Amino acid sequence: MMEQAVEAKYDQLRRSSRKRGLKNNLSKRYIRALLNHEICMYSGERFGSGEDALSVERVNPYKGYVRGNVIPIKIKYNNVRGSDADSEETQNRIDGLKENIANRLYTQSQVKKQMDVLQREIDSRNSKKKNLKTDFDNFETKIITDKKTLTNLEKLNAGVKNFEALSWTKKLKIWIWGKL
Repeated sequence: MMEQAVEAKYDQLRRSSRKRGLKNNLSKRYIRALLNHEICMYSGERFGSGEDALSVERVNPYKGYVRGNVIPIKIKYNNVRGSDADSEETQNRIDGLKENIANRLYTQSQVKKQMDVLQREIDSRNSKKKNLKTDFDNFETKIITDKKTLTNLEKLNAGVKNFEALSWTKKLKIWIWGKL
């Protein structure tokens, strides 16, 4: 069903651009993405049927059906623009709808930027966590090594104290045994 809708819209936009002498570089994939929108870019309302169905609007009518210049809007807003474009009331309504989309796009853009900043912060923190874990593991290894060294030093110190507590004759015997 979706593929048939994509084919139909693709053919319709090709015919429309040829009839008007406009450029058209929209791929079927791009049109599929447009048709997947659920919200009118002008009004923020959900698409429905009849006058509330999805239509493709050229933001700049002189550029044609090219990427970045087409948006999904309701048929009733596209028809208003085409039929009464000269009336001041219609033009004011169109300007209001365009302002609505501009504000929404700005907000989406800001949200994307903020999400990118947050993702970089998360990546940075994850990297710092890895570095801290490595540092902690290295420090833990050093502590274990230092504890072993300390234990050995304590044993050596105890041995020295025991040696010092010996009489000079016993020390002489140990010295002689060490020479043998």
